[in-house]
Amino acid sequence: MTPSKPPAVQTPTALSKVRYHLAGLRGYNPADEAIGLLARAVQAVCVSIEHADATLSQFEQQCPTPREIKDTALNLRERFLPKQPSQREKWEKEYGPPDPEWSRSLLQTAMGQVSAIDKKAQYKAERYNMRLQALKDSVFYSTPAGQAEIKAIVGKEERNASRTFWGEAIARNEKNYPAQIAAIRAGREPQFDEAKPEAIPIRPITAESFRGVEPMRVEKCATCGGSGRLAGDIYCDDCQTGRDLRKMETSHENGGAA
Repeated sequence: MTPSKPPAVQTPTALSKVRYHLAGLRGYNPADEAIGLLARAVQAVCVSIEHADATLSQFEQQCPTPREIKDTALNLRERFLPKQPSQREKWEKEYGPPDPEWSRSLLQTAMGQVSAIDKKAQYKAERYNMRLQALKDSVFYSTPAGQAEIKAIVGKEERNASRTFWGEAIARNEKNYPAQIAAIRAGREPQFDEAKPEAIPIRPITAESFRGVEPMRVEKCATCGGSGRLAGDIYCDDCQTGRDLRKMETSHENGGAA
């Protein structure tokens, strides 16, 4: 059978605190049994002597019941519990502080940075496709089907503006691209003087994307576990993380002076 954990506030201390804070309040019973009951309520909930002082000092006129002592102590309990490390602190203790350069390298490799050559080729492909679509649209709006769409536009000014725009477009394209316009009218893919550029494929992120990325090296200090701290404001001098942390925080406290 596992032995029960001793209370944070020992019995003599709890009795002393009850007498100190509650004696003289209305309804206070100085009998040993009554004081012992209140002291056990303190021991049941309080996590430290400071917690007990803060709890009992809340009562200024009427002596509390054991239940009132427990309820008050529970409301104050969070303030006196040991501070828990944040999720970031847990991660840094396990894996070490973040390395921005490693993260940047990972993202650049995973996304597949587009080189200057790729950008130029992509621009040529987009320009080619836009020109081809413009030619096809001008041919379409010169056909009965396209004219019917223009005629269906609501508003006389809008219809006239659209009719003028597409009329000028087909006239210009027939002058500048006669062979291509003829091919489109005949249902063929038009040919241009320059070769049709190949579209730049989108690179999906796969396991291959991470090839060449060096894994992040984490220093595992036997003294601090890699966090750089031993306790509170005590830095670990056995690892580079602790030394860097001391230098950084000391510099910050001194206003940035080295």
